[in-house]
Amino acid sequence: MGTESSVLLPASSGQHSLERRHRRVPVSVEVPLHLTRRVFIPAELVDVCPIGFRVRHQSTGAAPGTIVHAWGFVRARVIWTRTSAGCTESGFELLD
Repeated sequence: MGTESSVLLPASSGQHSLERRHRRVPVSVEVPLHLTRRVFIPAELVDVCPIGFRVRHQSTGAAPGTIVHAWGFVRARVIWTRTSAGCTESGFELLD
């Protein structure tokens, strides 16, 4: 993957084309994603950009639309989750 986040825009052929809007910065740090005060997902931060971030984790609780608190104070919404070869990644939109 490149160093920018992606947004799908309609192409003239009716298919979607990939256009990068925000530069992504690769990182590798542990981040607890709190679903509630008592439930959290241990995750690894993969990259960040001004509007969100991507993590790698082993949970099924990060469904699109789920609101989490990263590090206990950063509110974010799950936008997408994908699992491939036993690895789960989720993309988040920052809310605050």
